Amino acid sequence: METPVALKIKINGCNFKCVYCPSVNRGVGKNDKDIIKEVLDRSAEAGINEVRWSGGEATQYKHFLEILRHARSKGFFQTLSTNGSFSSMFLYLLKRAGIQRINFSLDTLNANLFKQITKTNYFETVIDSIKTATELFDLPTKINTVTTKDNLHEISRLIDFARRIGAIPRFMQLTYKGSDLEFVDKNRISVEEIKKHIPEFDSYEKYDMALTAGRNPVTEYYRKDNFIFGIVVQDFKCIQNACYKIWYEFGKLKNCKMYHEEKVDSVEDVKHALLKAIEIKYSGWAGRKHILKGL
Repeated sequence: METPVALKIKINGCNFKCVYCPSVNRGVGKNDKDIIKEVLDRSAEAGINEVRWSGGEATQYKHFLEILRHARSKGFFQTLSTNGSFSSMFLYLLKRAGIQRINFSLDTLNANLFKQITKTNYFETVIDSIKTATELFDLPTKINTVTTKDNLHEISRLIDFARRIGAIPRFMQLTYKGSDLEFVDKNRISVEEIKKHIPEFDSYEKYDMALTAGRNPVTEYYRKDNFIFGIVVQDFKCIQNACYKIWYEFGKLKNCKMYHEEKVDSVEDVKHALLKAIEIKYSGWAGRKHILKGL
């Protein structure tokens, strides 16, 4: 599962209106399935065999299952980050189409607060989806919680919930990128404050998830016995090649979420953009020439 490079493809559009989420992620969204398929094809030719789907909310895109099946046909290992606002039966369709691991967004176990954060009534649906996923998929389900002043007190409950169903919770700092800066300033929680709200934090040991979850420099994992949780640190200073992901979002290929981007207006643009992204990301990396040769 360890790969030199992985794709992170963000599908635009979302049915939630989370208070902390950039507005560009919301609404119907515009996505070009032919360009996405071309990105997958060219990446497969380059020896890339992992794709991570996110959004927005990818499952809202009408061609999503078709694209998943296309990625499966190319041999990709596929993971999905989702808000879980679908029936449990849809999880079976996702698995059949090629999804092998799922990360869910869940910021609270309080239905009223959930509605306040997401502006939706999907709380019970999301909980059912998470529980079903932990039983359906072989790899551990992750639960991503954006930590704010509103839900900081729920960390221990979320840990208990995740432990009970066999999931891995991850507590994320608010990010300043593309967000309401005033909201972030008022609600952002420090990593140290998150740790203070984790029961018996000092009894956990740092854990290397690289063999099971890939290299992720922004996430610190901790383990005690068979239980694992993570803290996603948004103050990480990206140097463009610390992680192994290449991003495709909003019609642009990026060698890093924070830096350099190549606009992709047509399938003809994909090869050049992917080449450029890989070359910048892995300048000086021993395997770069092998990947570039594949294109």
